[in-house]
Amino acid sequence: MPNSSGIGFVDYVLWGNDGKPLAVVEAKRSKKDPQLGKEQAKLYADCLEKEHGVRPVIFYTNGYTHYLWDDLNYPPRKVQGFYTKQELQLLIQRRNTKKCIVNAEIKEKIAGRYYQYRAIKKYVNLLNKKKIAKHCWSWIQEQVKQER
Repeated sequence: MPNSSGIGFVDYVLWGNDGKPLAVVEAKRSKKDPQLGKEQAKLYADCLEKEHGVRPVIFYTNGYTHYLWDDLNYPPRKVQGFYTKQELQLLIQRRNTKKCIVNAEIKEKIAGRYYQYRAIKKYVNLLNKKKIAKHCWSWIQEQVKQER
């Protein structure tokens, strides 16, 4: 842990069958705002990623309100409860199979009319101009590696 002692204890880790962490859970007292555990949970996820080579999904909760945060792809969001092992594995697997829309091939059988093609091209150009295309998974992975 990045503190003076270098020691920290995560509340819960949800493990996959391969011994890799799927999720980290930071639990606060029921009277406290679960948002207080957000950064602490991120630090635990950083440490687990360094140790195991896989970025776990982050949950933080007070027992009543639960948040899920896949910090490589999405902002935190409220959820009703914890995901199953299969759901967590799928969430992590999707990180590697996600494709960028900017590089997508336009199939004539689906969008073969000239105005459909023009609309798609115009949208992709807009994404490029606004640099929204940076949200492509490969770009995110490179940025995360550079920051660490």
